[in-house]
Amino acid sequence: MKYRQTKAAYIAQYILYKWIIAACTLGITAVYDYYRYKRAAIILNDKSLTYEYGVFTKNSREVAYRNVQSVTIDQSVLGQMIGYGHVMITTANQSDSIVFKFIAKPQLLRSATQDKMSV
Repeated sequence: MKYRQTKAAYIAQYILYKWIIAACTLGITAVYDYYRYKRAAIILNDKSLTYEYGVFTKNSREVAYRNVQSVTIDQSVLGQMIGYGHVMITTANQSDSIVFKFIAKPQLLRSATQDKMSV
């Protein structure tokens, strides 16, 4: 006598494993994005600004205020309602530009950077 798993049980098991894999992948992605968000920072010094980022390694880029050409803000409608946006700092060397995403009150960072640039 030969016994086999029913098709319904096989399909249920297949779907369950796929859901578990999807949930784990989503969880790992969420944790990675959270740590990327927590570790990103812009530090305004007297003569330069430093952009720190990275999850597994700590990376930083330093840009002197004299090399900053413009500071622009990109806000969606939702960003305007909630109060967040993206700040883009363009430098003399276009490849050295910095995009700092999902920052609260981006106007404050732009104002602070422009104040430091004018000194």
